[in-house]
Amino acid sequence: MSLRIEQLSYRYPNGKMSVIDQLNLEVTDGQRVVITGPTGCGKSTLLRLIVGSLQRHGQGDVSGTVFWNEQPITDLHPHERARAVARVAQQPKDQILAQRVDEELAFGMSAIGYSSSQQKAAIQPLLDQVQLLIAPERHPNTLSGGQLQRLMIASALATKSEILCLDEPLAHLDRNGTQKLLGVLTQLAEMGVIVIMVEHRLALCAQWADQVYTMSGGQLNMLPPSELPSQKSQAVIVSHLPVTRDEVIWSHEKMTWAYPKSPPVFESQQLSLFRGEWVALEGINGAGKSSLLRFLERNPDSRRLLVLPQDPALCLFSDTVIDELAYGPRSWGMDNIDEWLITVAEALEISDLLHRAPLSLSSGQQLRVALGAILACKPEIIGLDEPTVGQDHAHVVSILQAIEALAPQATVVISTHDERLLDGAMDRHIRIVDGQVSSVDAPRRQQ
Repeated sequence: MSLRIEQLSYRYPNGKMSVIDQLNLEVTDGQRVVITGPTGCGKSTLLRLIVGSLQRHGQGDVSGTVFWNEQPITDLHPHERARAVARVAQQPKDQILAQRVDEELAFGMSAIGYSSSQQKAAIQPLLDQVQLLIAPERHPNTLSGGQLQRLMIASALATKSEILCLDEPLAHLDRNGTQKLLGVLTQLAEMGVIVIMVEHRLALCAQWADQVYTMSGGQLNMLPPSELPSQKSQAVIVSHLPVTRDEVIWSHEKMTWAYPKSPPVFESQQLSLFRGEWVALEGINGAGKSSLLRFLERNPDSRRLLVLPQDPALCLFSDTVIDELAYGPRSWGMDNIDEWLITVAEALEISDLLHRAPLSLSSGQQLRVALGAILACKPEIIGLDEPTVGQDHAHVVSILQAIEALAPQATVVISTHDERLLDGAMDRHIRIVDGQVSSVDAPRRQQ
């Protein structure tokens, strides 16, 4: 099996910017490739082109060819393409088609000609393979981001594709899930499957990869082992104002959250947040971290409390980025906001995007725009659900610095598996284990 990319170029529909420029790459049986690079450099676009699809917001201008076993990918019949290559998107919810987990897995298998009995027999082994310990009849909408990620990986595995393209597959996974997935991918590679992974968290996967490329200027450049980061080097240190914990800004007794006809996701006798503290929500995939953020959002306690969900596109609806930033402040009656919005845009490094359509941006850029729309409102409590997805290390740092600069008194609650944050950015950890909520101070941060 082989994948060969020959003189591949892609230019956005407006013709003003080329994100992939005369790119060449050859990958053979069982190779494990990691691609990294700055947010918005074209990594996700490259994966879409490898599987033979174009940008969701327009066709753009494509030249060059992607070959699978010396056949152009775009010449393959859809069922042949499903056998050849599979892709898992950065936001797994974007790929959900069915209303049950087993039906989601069966969809791809039916596309390649599996009988009903073959599909039924394969479903539980697929769930076991990705360590997704849930009932097959569950609705995908009740799953956490990490569980959805595992489901879509299982869906990709169901078609037994020879090339597997994964767009930030580790971003939503806890540490155990990350190790399990890398183990599964190693097994697939040993069977000859080509695995191409786009990732920013190199410390987690660099040793797993056969080759690591960084993308810049529309090209791929091999990254030598000596330049691969360690977990310690990727830790993010922030230096917001010291927390005195003399002012409770949010408190609730006897918290509980449950989905219809299901046992509680979590329960807690009392939870309090203090002004200005930064809190990490921790727990395995499906523990209830996102649900706890939803609880905060639905019980604002008369405070200005805004939550950014895992998929920032859900928050974007304006025609331009500047309109997106302005919508909240205008709705809340804030005056003289023009200068303030420019300050917000500069802090989040989106000044050059102000007249772009938010939904035409990369996922990482969309996240910074959605966060900017929240910070522009000057909230007292900010909830962020996996805010480092789609962000390179430099942008993770700039995002946290922007929050520090624009909302120095705000309480920040972050649901994350990203050890870059957990190792250096938090004042306190709130952990959800088996439905129980507990709190522990973070280790002293070293500047």
